[in-house]
Amino acid sequence: MDACDRRRNLWGFRLSQHVEPAFVRWICYNGVVRVSLVVIFVSFVALDARADGSGFTVAAGAGPAFGGVGVSVGVTFMPAEIVHLAPYVGGGMTFISPNDDLAVWGGAAGGLVTSLGRRHRLMLDVSFGSTQMQRLTFYGYDMVRRTWGVSALLGYEFATSTGFTVRAGIGPQLQVTPPTPEISPWSLASVIAVGKTF
Repeated sequence: MDACDRRRNLWGFRLSQHVEPAFVRWICYNGVVRVSLVVIFVSFVALDARADGSGFTVAAGAGPAFGGVGVSVGVTFMPAEIVHLAPYVGGGMTFISPNDDLAVWGGAAGGLVTSLGRRHRLMLDVSFGSTQMQRLTFYGYDMVRRTWGVSALLGYEFATSTGFTVRAGIGPQLQVTPPTPEISPWSLASVIAVGKTF
């Protein structure tokens, strides 16, 4: 039994002594090819397991979770097979145009995304943070103030086998900053985001 025969036996090849395709002998002597195939297979298994597991999460999008348009970071936990809990903090930008000039204001938020399912998930995003910028006029002068509030958005989340997620939701938002008489403390909020779990 030569070295190639021993390798074939080790890898489980059971070929006739009279019939041996050239590509089989090439694979038999090319250890790099065999190792690469194993690494690729293990990587796909690990990525698929990680997509359904815990890990560090980064997301980008628009909505209360991002303080406007921005990014968030968090950690995903799985207390049960189909339950995903992801506390996060986020920051972004809110755009407003007082006096017809576009201005950019920073925003921040923190919250918890709870999703139920494997690939197709029911999602609930509860957060507290900056909700909007209000332009007020006092005695002929324009003023801009940041408002804070709580939101609860219900929606859908889709997860890929490589850890990417896409989610969208809509729900009520309650402003906790003392409201002005002409502005209701209740509003409708929405979120759309793309994320990755590492």
